[in-house]
Amino acid sequence: MLFQARGLAQTWPKERVNHMQRANRKLQRVKRTNCGVEFFVNHGQSLLTSIMRSTSSLVIPTLRCALLLCTPWLLTTVLSQQTPAPSLGRTIQVPLDHKNSGLGKGSLYFEFGAPFDKNKPVVFLITDGQQFYVRRGSIASLQKRIFGDDFNVVGIVGRGFSEDFTRAALDTSGEPDWLRAWQIFNSGQWVDDIELVRQAVVGRNGRILLYGGSGGATLIHEYLLKYGSHVARAFTESAAIPELNHELGIRLDRFWDEIDTHDASLQQMLLEALKRHPSERMNILIALQRQHFFVSAEKLSAARAEFIQALDKGDMSYLERVRQDYQVDAILDLYKSRTGIPISVREFELIYPTGSFQKRRADRVDPYIDSQYTFLKPLVDLADSGKIPNPGFNTSSAHQIETQVLVLAARWDEAIDYRTTIAISYSYPHHLFFIADDDHRFTKLNGVEINTPPISCRLLLVRTFLKYGLDSSELKSVLGMIEPYRWKEA
Repeated sequence: MLFQARGLAQTWPKERVNHMQRANRKLQRVKRTNCGVEFFVNHGQSLLTSIMRSTSSLVIPTLRCALLLCTPWLLTTVLSQQTPAPSLGRTIQVPLDHKNSGLGKGSLYFEFGAPFDKNKPVVFLITDGQQFYVRRGSIASLQKRIFGDDFNVVGIVGRGFSEDFTRAALDTSGEPDWLRAWQIFNSGQWVDDIELVRQAVVGRNGRILLYGGSGGATLIHEYLLKYGSHVARAFTESAAIPELNHELGIRLDRFWDEIDTHDASLQQMLLEALKRHPSERMNILIALQRQHFFVSAEKLSAARAEFIQALDKGDMSYLERVRQDYQVDAILDLYKSRTGIPISVREFELIYPTGSFQKRRADRVDPYIDSQYTFLKPLVDLADSGKIPNPGFNTSSAHQIETQVLVLAARWDEAIDYRTTIAISYSYPHHLFFIADDDHRFTKLNGVEINTPPISCRLLLVRTFLKYGLDSSELKSVLGMIEPYRWKEA
């Protein structure tokens, strides 16, 4: 559940701006921050003020999105507004639909982290339609924090942040045209955007490096399957591969089984509470869906039980409190804005192929799947009726790709099942797979600094692989350093 908007306030209907004002007030009350892959930003700023300032410099909260196949990105931090040096930003015109040039073109912005140096390799920082840390003016800071000075770093501010594209996805009444939204924002369009930027930066035959996490990592794998010959090395972490969830029979939402393990009475309590309070169903589902981002893993089961037991007793003040604590109202208000359109398309792409929507049952509660089904129903209906193709990509050709691929996964990832990343990594002939004894945020790998000057284990792994490659002595040395953090089944 992520939202971006790009200077749209001047053209929004008043009620849409009011939604954003309410969301912003709720955000100001949030005390706790939790960052995932987008841990790079930690600046609080008025979301609405940023939207109102200009069409060229939007600030968006970092959110944990539903596309992450188990839990939505938290709405937690806001990027500080920055203005890039004029020489670092570029804009190119790309088709609204790469398969239908007659639909017109829109402006796509990308930015360098520093003045281009032809003697350095080029790494693209890839994000998808539900990630927001790649913003205008942010790439210099991201280069410094993630990659250092040994690369030319390029960040693409995706089509979901361009008013040219979001406006084109509306019907004549200003409401989402979901058929056209799918046409404009499906992942194939983002992949072809990356390719056009690659050609603009390094020429038709130039090769690049790729880095991305979560949904961005998924987009990298899709790009590799189409344009892998142009990529020397790719680093992905916590990639979501929904097709493999379906093939391997891996459930996205484990909530129902987990509460039964803690207390067998909780399932019936929750079903009855939802029946008694149908008007609060969505608030309850979203609160349960987001709870684990605000409660530590060791306390989560008890916190869930306390919440459900409060509902069972009719204590709706408890719900009101967690609605605020877990930013439920802010999420709902943001979902009502047009900026949810590209987010919804991406979420749909990463849920629908798993078959989770088709498995919904009245006698169980899956907070993530049930709430997302409501939000994404227009797209679900289009796919079910055959009006849009089933989303997804075929990984069978990965064995033909010569790119060196490093896949980083976390055993205790609350958003991505590590088993799907094992499957995708071993599809590539030149790969390295490392599974950390860690969570989705790689708390351990990010928290331990090594080397001189100090750098986290994770970032040292990123930089070393991208610079030296799979077979280098430098990478082998780093792997030796981080071996204590590799997960091994007892």
